[in-house]
Amino acid sequence: MTKKRRTGGGGGGGAEGGMVKVGGLGSRKPRSGKKRSLQTRSKTTWLLMAGGSCLAVFVMFLFYQHLATSSDRDVSTASGKAWTLSDEQLIALSKDTSMRYFKNELLEPLMVVRPVGSENHKKARQHIRTTLESLGWHVETDTFTDSTPLGRKTFHNIIATWDPSARQRVIFAAHYESKLFLKGPHKNFIGAIDSAVPCAILLDLARSLTPLLRTRTRALGTTPQLVFFDGEEAFENWTAKDSIYGARHLASKWAATRVHAGKGRRSPTMLESIECLVLLDLLGAKNPTIHSAFPNTHFLHRRMATMEQRLVSLDLITRQPSSFFNTNYAGRAPAVEDDHIPFVRRGVPVLHLITVPFPREWHTAGDDATILDDDVMLNWILIVRAFAAEYLHLDPTRA
Repeated sequence: MTKKRRTGGGGGGGAEGGMVKVGGLGSRKPRSGKKRSLQTRSKTTWLLMAGGSCLAVFVMFLFYQHLATSSDRDVSTASGKAWTLSDEQLIALSKDTSMRYFKNELLEPLMVVRPVGSENHKKARQHIRTTLESLGWHVETDTFTDSTPLGRKTFHNIIATWDPSARQRVIFAAHYESKLFLKGPHKNFIGAIDSAVPCAILLDLARSLTPLLRTRTRALGTTPQLVFFDGEEAFENWTAKDSIYGARHLASKWAATRVHAGKGRRSPTMLESIECLVLLDLLGAKNPTIHSAFPNTHFLHRRMATMEQRLVSLDLITRQPSSFFNTNYAGRAPAVEDDHIPFVRRGVPVLHLITVPFPREWHTAGDDATILDDDVMLNWILIVRAFAAEYLHLDPTRA
């Protein structure tokens, strides 16, 4: 496993034997047959009436449940039926895209050395919160402490939700801290692709989806949620305990937290309300390859690959030497340990967007602005944006 680090019968007798003629056929039956027949019919009628009543009650129950659930559920999301953006909608969705804005306003504040507990780590957190709050998203910070090889550390997961009242969520996530190198040639490690660019893509996603979400005329059955995990990187060497601190904490917390489900319904846990976790990591450099890692989200991987092809055909993104997506799924995709692991182990469907093999600059001082490619970043911005809009049935032509 690569860690990130990589009935029948008859009888006879005379009339004296209690038999009488029936019709002109000479057949006979017991005198008590009529009475027994009436009794049988009575029981059958009673059973049919009782069964009918039970069936009616059951149908009424199902109808009530349908009303209770359909009144506030939007079946247009992935939990319902599929939907496809038209070419016109894709073009409209792509219009408001500025690489200058993306790089200067969203990405640049994250392009700093920002290990857990540092001042730059705090500034990066504030940048993410401020950007999302200004867009009207509900932002919360999940703060906790945990033991590390370097002592107790305080971590801050950032969770932004468009509609906290929605019963289902599709999560787009990335980690926002950079790996700590105390000394050596990599002590100024920035982590441009690991994961400043993925975080900036999520901020752009919030910016582009917000006007579309505001035009919705009915409640969302599924809300988009953005999660910025803290403490993904190991402080020393990657182990089960020294890694993915934020993801492990949040998955455990959500598994024990129930959401209000409404009268007459079982309250699911926060974890059970996740339709899918889309995790971004190691994105922004040239020639990425994204494998389909899980059977239950292979259809989403194919959908994203199809979206890439459509955007290329419309000249909305730049054609690359090869597709970003390896769609040849044979159940043998490279296994990578990352923030998705504690969620996968609890049954959450995951779409893992991570470059494998890792770029050669991974966990080196070379993971800085010099390895970023504008065309690749723009492609990722629009692929993720279009995928999210299609998943949520958002119409860009109505914004």
